[in-house]
Amino acid sequence: MSQLTLLHCITKQEGTIILPKLLTLNYLNTRFRKELGSISV
Repeated sequence: MSQLTLLHCITKQEGTIILPKLLTLNYLNTRFRKELGSISV
């Protein structure tokens, strides 16, 4: 039970670190695609 709680805390911490990174990557990716689209057109 304690191991499960510890694992949950670790994944929760990683989530708060990884999620913003994923959102930033997603934002940069969409922005990059828009710029590429405007260049190709």
